[in-house]
Amino acid sequence: MIFFFFLLVKDMIKKKPMDLLTPHIITALDTIEKTGLRIVSETTPVVYRCLFEQFLLPAIASGIEKGKLVIKNEAGRILLEKGEGKPCGIIVIRDEVRFTHALLSRGEIGLGEAYTSEVWYAGEESLESLLLLFVLNERRKEGLGRHRLALKTWNFGTDSENIRHHYDAPGNDFFKLFLTDPYQAYSCGFFQKETDTLDMAQERKVKYVVRKLGLQNRTGARVLDVGCGWGYIMNTISKKTGCMITGVTLSENQKNSIETDLCTRNPNVRVLLVPFVDMEEPASLEEDGYDAIYSIGMFEHVRQENYEAFFRKVSRLLKPEGRLVLHTIIDARDRHDSRAYNKNDTFVTTHIFPGGQIPHRSWIDEAVDKTDLKIHHTELFGGQHYARTLSEWAMRLQWAKDHIEEVYGKKQYLLYEYYMRMCQASFTAGNMQLAHYVMSKGDVLTVEKGYVYE
Repeated sequence: MIFFFFLLVKDMIKKKPMDLLTPHIITALDTIEKTGLRIVSETTPVVYRCLFEQFLLPAIASGIEKGKLVIKNEAGRILLEKGEGKPCGIIVIRDEVRFTHALLSRGEIGLGEAYTSEVWYAGEESLESLLLLFVLNERRKEGLGRHRLALKTWNFGTDSENIRHHYDAPGNDFFKLFLTDPYQAYSCGFFQKETDTLDMAQERKVKYVVRKLGLQNRTGARVLDVGCGWGYIMNTISKKTGCMITGVTLSENQKNSIETDLCTRNPNVRVLLVPFVDMEEPASLEEDGYDAIYSIGMFEHVRQENYEAFFRKVSRLLKPEGRLVLHTIIDARDRHDSRAYNKNDTFVTTHIFPGGQIPHRSWIDEAVDKTDLKIHHTELFGGQHYARTLSEWAMRLQWAKDHIEEVYGKKQYLLYEYYMRMCQASFTAGNMQLAHYVMSKGDVLTVEKGYVYE
């Protein structure tokens, strides 16, 4: 919804001039548009307040079609109240000038940045409820949103920097504060009952992936984990099946952790710090190829323009009778809308996962069709499992709030709180879902009973 505020404000001003300040406001907005939505330094506080009261608040109100939004200041004065029912979101603004600047200059990114800078906070209702309200009221149109990620080819230097930004900069100890299950799994678990714990959900995910890989009774099979994280999933699979598993990561912290904590105790696991597409290819797939390849939660970093290269690399590493299991988030919205949206920077792709992009099902299908791989099985899980997983992480993050603020700073806590709750809202609304793909070369794979989630 935030993407529309700038254009709505500008249209309202031009259609209905309201006072002598309007020409200055129009000039400022024209400058903003020409300079990529950057507020010029000459824009004064009085102009901001005029924009906020006369144009920004009405623009926000016009975007609320579901649920209820309340905006007020810290003194308790209601500035906006629109809609009814659930979800209900409350924004308490500490600084109207900075709030207006953030939304007009940075849109959806600015809203999150203003939260992490303590310009505003969620009121009596939760942040989760507020962000769900925003997600449910999103209206996507081609061409809206000024901040776009340029298309790029797969580049080790850039991808390594992106990975270091998220995984290495905070350090392993930070992630352990909310990834508390035995797998330290930074991906979705599968919940069957309300009483299921996160540990149970992650254990169920691992069992399910093993079953789809066909690794039962495959002692000695060679397996590749693309985007292996901290290695606990591949370590568990290796111990349960007797397989020899190689993990691939771009994070030095993850590699060091795996070598120290896992490789010393399990000779059947090893880790490589190398881009997946640059992995050495065996001279003979029959003798030295991989029996199975899986990727859990890594494909969201690949980007659409690199999908074909990804699947071709899988084919060049996989034995003729081998299989690939891909566990990935997918964009469940209309393809036309999601193509435009996924080229835009968002708060999450700017501050959490630089360069990331949520795939659409059709993008995967189109890329696979250009290779010798064949999709034998696709399973969609909706958004409920990931929404619950994110809720569990956010709860653990909150438990560690005092420690995080003391060691990493309050902004780090707010950054991850906002990111987790925003993603949770997207899954709850159904904009994003989880999907499993099982692929092989040609028709060599038979889909076994038990593939469908139980």
